[in-house]
This record gives sequence, C-alpha cells and structure tokens, in this order.
Amino acid sequence: MDQALNDVRALFKKYVVVESEPYFDALTLWVGSTYTPEAFQFYPRLVLSSPEKQCGKTTLLTVVKYLVNNPLSTSNISTPALFRVIESEIENRIVILMDEVDKTFSKNGDKEKAVAITQIINSGFIKGETVVRCEGQSFKVRKFGVSCPVVMAGIGKTASPEEIRDRGIIIPMRRILEREGRNLERLRLRVAEFEFAPIRERLNNAITPRSKELQDLLDRELISFPESLVGRPRDVWESLFAVAHLAGGEWPERARLASLELCDKALLPESQNYKVEALSLCKDVFEVFEEDRILPSELVTKINNLEHSPYKDHSYPLNAKRLANLLDEFGIRSVKQNGARYYHRKDFEKSWESYL
Repeated sequence: MDQALNDVRALFKKYVVVESEPYFDALTLWVGSTYTPEAFQFYPRLVLSSPEKQCGKTTLLTVVKYLVNNPLSTSNISTPALFRVIESEIENRIVILMDEVDKTFSKNGDKEKAVAITQIINSGFIKGETVVRCEGQSFKVRKFGVSCPVVMAGIGKTASPEEIRDRGIIIPMRRILEREGRNLERLRLRVAEFEFAPIRERLNNAITPRSKELQDLLDRELISFPESLVGRPRDVWESLFAVAHLAGGEWPERARLASLELCDKALLPESQNYKVEALSLCKDVFEVFEEDRILPSELVTKINNLEHSPYKDHSYPLNAKRLANLLDEFGIRSVKQNGARYYHRKDFEKSWESYL
C-alpha cells in the first residue's frame, strides 16, 4: 500500500505543480480514500481553485479523474440528474467530478440551481445522508442518498461556496513558472488510460480489501491527530489520516504535516470570509496600538489605515455601522462608559482564540 501511494504521488508530480510538497501528500491520500468510502463517516470535498485560466486546474482534475475509483464527470449537470446518479452509483463507490463550478455559483448563475447543488454537496459530506425530493406525476416523496466523494474545480476563491470549502481540502493552483514547466510532462489523454490503469489496480488491491481495518482504526480511535486539528477540520482530514496510518512508513507524518500546512493556509485572513477578516483586523489594531479600549470611530479609522487592510485606499471604506454589524455576529458590542461607547479588548479575546 505504501508503494501504491508513492506511485500516485509520483504521477501528480509528473504532470502538475502545486504550492508545496504537502499538497501532493493531501492529493494522494484523498485519492486513496476513494477506494473505501464505506469505511468513513465523512467525505471531504476536494476543491481545486485558480485565480485565472491556464493555471493547471483542468490538468490536475484530469489526473485525479484517471486515479480515483469509478469517476463520473458532471460539468453543467442538472440538479435532479446529480442526486439520481449518486443514488444509483453509491454502492459502486462513485466519485463525482465537477468542473467550471464558478459558472454555477457566480452572480450571473442560476441561483436556484446553485442553492440546490450546495445542499446536495453539503449533505453528502456525511455518510448516509439523503435529500428528500418529490418525483413522478403523483409527487411521491422519496429519499435519495447523496453521500460520496466529490471534486470541484473552478476559477476564483469564491468559485465554490464557503460552506463547501469548509468541508473540503483546498488545493490552490497558479500559473507555472518557465523553469517549473521544464520539469513537467504533457498529459496525453490517448495514453493516460494505459499509464494510470495499473496504478488504479494496485490501489484497489491494496486498499479496498482493508476497508474494515480502516473503519476499525477510526471507531477505536487508534489514530493520533494534531492537537490543533479539532472540530470540522478533523472531520475533513480523518479519512486521509486513516489511509496514511494503514499505509505506514512516512505516510502518517506526511498526513500530519499536510493537515497543519493546508489548514493553516485556509485560515489566512485573505482566504476567510469578511466577518472573520474584520475580527482579524480588530486584533491587529489592538496589538499595534496596545489599547485596552477604543472608540468605535477610532477603531474604524485605524483599521482603514492599516497597511495590509483591504479597506486602505478603497472607494468603499469600512464605517462604524458596518463594523458593528460584523462584530455583532460574534457577540461583540461597544459598551457605554463615561458618556461614550468603547470596544474593550477583553470582549474580543474568546472570538480571537476561536476563529483566528
């Protein structure tokens, strides 16, 4: 099994460039987990994103397609077709691949379809979950199973909804440098099947028969996770850790390092939603100016003037009302004191610890 995973990793490195070595480890372990989805409680979504075209996203998606078990490409699939095809192929360990999802979730996309697909993808994160739909002229109510591994690829950080990204392994892509391109081989679809087929067979032979062992590892809590990997991130990564633990060798350590790096990158302020970003900017102000309390107007001014603030020199700067609405989501409010209202540092600390 160790060698089978090493072969998968080598193929990724042969055809694509990612941000760092741990991303190759995450991709490899995710591919391995598709051969025994029945062993896991959670199915992390693999989210491939790039800021622009020609960043290797489609190449990476194609490599994943030729490596996973029972792939099905579903670009521009209708919502009814999506949950029906998942229902019909769950027992065959289907893996759904969705390209150009930015078109579905863009401002100009079909909002009703985007909401429906988001619900299906989010529900399918947990084993055994279903969506309820009416079918036929009699409008008979029926449950459709939607739990399966899913790959989503699109342009832009907002190509897929935040709720889906929160349940995913995020692989950011970029345009490769000239020197990097010299070390890559071109993926030729005519020969890809012949090259990838033996590796898929080795993965299937190495992992599929050990499904119960993987399930036992998780049920008996025999896997060691980093202390910082708790809550949703642990749910996302536990199947990858189980595959790594079963493979042995360097893979458990690779899984640990990959989870720490990818989760850390996912929490950078620029990749967070605007509410958490505001919380982070408030923390920067309190630390830079060493304040224990601060007037709302002063806090806003200092946020807008921070060198790294997205509101600096912006045509639509932050104001006190918008900040108050953002912070209210975390239960943080200004307090009246000596005839004026102040934000107190102590009121932020629990939220900083939880979200940053």
